[in-house]
Amino acid sequence: MAGANYQSRFRIEENEEGVRYTLDLSEEQCPGFSLSLQKLPVNCERLERELNRSDYWGRNGVGSARDQVKADICRASFSVSGISLPDGTPDERMRHFDEALGALGVTDRQREAVMEVCNQSVQGNFLQASTAIVPGGQSVRYDVRMEGGELRVQAICIKDIDMNESDGQNDLDQRQGKLDMILMEGEHAFYKSQEMRLDLRIVDGEPRAMIGIVGAQHLVSRDNDTVQ
Repeated sequence: MAGANYQSRFRIEENEEGVRYTLDLSEEQCPGFSLSLQKLPVNCERLERELNRSDYWGRNGVGSARDQVKADICRASFSVSGISLPDGTPDERMRHFDEALGALGVTDRQREAVMEVCNQSVQGNFLQASTAIVPGGQSVRYDVRMEGGELRVQAICIKDIDMNESDGQNDLDQRQGKLDMILMEGEHAFYKSQEMRLDLRIVDGEPRAMIGIVGAQHLVSRDNDTVQ
């Protein structure tokens, strides 16, 4: 389906309200499908302010940003310049991460900022700036790269009701209960799936590097407007 003869069957339509993906199979028994995702507003000013807080890490019982990265580095995907870190223990992966950042020419202050945004706290800050609740597991990816002479970090978090949570349980009755909640009428914050995407710029400075938002997008779906 990814071959040149079939690519014309895929269509992506995007506007201010959302994104719609369509696949035309041109078959009577299986004509294809389309999936719509709604764009939620993101308060970028609030998010940027939270990302640049100097009074969070190492205070009030919160460990260092580096400690949090080490806790997350084996349960998320990390890459530098698009090259994934090798598998290994948390200590081994942290060593590979440090070496790759060094080869990229990252300064000590920039490295500290990278640690602050390449961990699960960035997703919590994102959700405070654009609220949605998605029961289920998640897939998280971070990529650090130089782009046009700028240090950039891309963070992507995808959640879905059908992605197993950390306990690995996938109870069908429990899933149906969650789905009923998602599809209930009225205004509410529950969705079947979501994609949170952040593109960040890290600018070296004194006494610390600053984190700027290049782009932020929050897509959600209740899967109740999918056409098959």
